[in-house]
Amino acid sequence: MTSVQPKPDSPLAVNLATLADALSLSEARIGQLVREGVVVKLARGRYDLVPSVKGYLNFLRARTCEDIPTLKAELLREQIKKAKTENGRVSGELIPATVIGDFIRENCLKLNQLLTIVFETEAPPACQGKDIAAIRMALRDCCDRVRDTVNGGLRNWTPEIHLAAKPTISTETQSTPDQSLS
Repeated sequence: MTSVQPKPDSPLAVNLATLADALSLSEARIGQLVREGVVVKLARGRYDLVPSVKGYLNFLRARTCEDIPTLKAELLREQIKKAKTENGRVSGELIPATVIGDFIRENCLKLNQLLTIVFETEAPPACQGKDIAAIRMALRDCCDRVRDTVNGGLRNWTPEIHLAAKPTISTETQSTPDQSLS
């Protein structure tokens, strides 16, 4: 520690490295605090220790006091959000993401099965002996049928209020391999 012993009537002067070490700050941050008027600079490379420490403590207190209302308001918002989420879960208005994810995975598999049935068993007979335009029309009809089946199932789907139950899609209009589109 390289400090100059001041005369009784002069301020305790320290160099930049000593002040930065005393406040556990970087020398660059000390420079910022000088520009903000928090740290007292005496001369080139010399700082008044006691007023600088007091200024820094006041700076920290003021910043903390300004942050407290903001932090309290943020905490209150988060508590309200948590309470609303819990109320929605308990009342059945909210469905857990895992239930929705299971629902989507299950119905994507059903859609894949439906598309496989249509394009491997029903589409080829509907397209035999037809020109390109007729084949396109037959494939479009197959796609429309798949879309209508999926949309119909989604319209009929209502989530269960009880969280233990899993939502399902009605597939009553789902085609089977022995049905024909033509």
